[in-house]
Amino acid sequence: MVEPEDQLYATPDDLARHARAPVIVCKLLFAAADGHRGSVRAIRSSDKDEEVVRQRRAVIWAAKFHTSASLPEIGRALNRDHSAVQRSLEETKILWLADPDFRDMCERIARRGARKWEARCGASI
Repeated sequence: MVEPEDQLYATPDDLARHARAPVIVCKLLFAAADGHRGSVRAIRSSDKDEEVVRQRRAVIWAAKFHTSASLPEIGRALNRDHSAVQRSLEETKILWLADPDFRDMCERIARRGARKWEARCGASI
């Protein structure tokens, strides 16, 4: 029996196994989605909704600057290739400089993802 896609990534650990991506990047993704699987699915999709794109970019920023994940690893977590992650990162830098609310979102995601990581592993990112 084929599992529904939501069942493949009900948790960050499940998504990491499914996507062959670092768990910490998946934790950031779940932090951005506030743990809602529907939101995780939207962020990983090709959805162009402005809020979904902002969340996706915030995850990319947090993963790039708060983890040691490579662009291909970040891309696997987000269902993107490394060149899409690179392009998004370039656009995210502009948004980071121009939008204080976006900066706050990025930092919140990084803190929430890191806190969950530290609580589980006793390590700091």
